[in-house]
Amino acid sequence: MTIGASGNELHGIILAYDPDARVVTFQDTAPDGARHYVPLTSIRSIGVEESPEGTFCYIDLFKK
Repeated sequence: MTIGASGNELHGIILAYDPDARVVTFQDTAPDGARHYVPLTSIRSIGVEESPEGTFCYIDLFKK
C-alpha cells in the first residue's frame, strides 16, 4: 500500500483504525518502520488499481 501525494509517497501497511479519534495508523516499510497517525480529514481518496503487474492499494492525501 502507498500513502501520500504524488512525488512524496510512503510504502507500508495499515495497522489500525480508531473510529473515536478518526485516525488511521500506518506503518511504513522503511528500515525504521515509523508509524504515522493519519486523520481521516487528511485523506482525499482510497483506492485499488489492478494491472498486469498485480493489485495495488493507495491512500491519496490532500496537498498542503
